[in-house]
Parts: sequence; C-alpha cells; structure tokens
Amino acid sequence: MFTKLTDHLLDESHHLFRDTCVRFAQREILPYAEAWEEAEGFPRELFSRVGATGILGAELPEAYGGGGGDMAISPSAAAPPRS
Repeated sequence: MFTKLTDHLLDESHHLFRDTCVRFAQREILPYAEAWEEAEGFPRELFSRVGATGILGAELPEAYGGGGGDMAISPSAAAPPRS
C-alpha cells in the first residue's frame, strides 16, 4: 500500500499510530484469531478495547470524540515498519 513514493507523506504521528495498532493486534487479537475464526465471531468487548487505545475514530475531529488525526492516519496502520 505504501511505497517510497508515499513515505514522505507519513510523519511521526503516523508511525506512532501504526506501532500502537501493531502492538494492540499482537496482544489482543493474534493470540485468539484462530479460535475466533473457528467460532465465526469475536467478542463485542473487543470494540471497547480498540476504542480505549484511540484506534477507532483516529481520523475524526477531537470535537466529535475522535483522535484529531488527518485522513492518512487510519491507512498508516497498514504502512510497513520504518527502516
């Protein structure tokens, strides 16, 4: 998704957001992913935990309860790690 051509568009906040998403996924999703896949569902409280990290709504204005990030913040979660 992100290449060297678009890397210049990501600042430190985008990289920090990506790191937060990766840590959350490793801690809260990866250990349970196989069981959830077999059960064809996941616990609803996962949404609360994702929200508590600031991942949900990161691109929405703070005035509306969002994180105040720009429109590149959510896609930056899929960016490759910094080299």
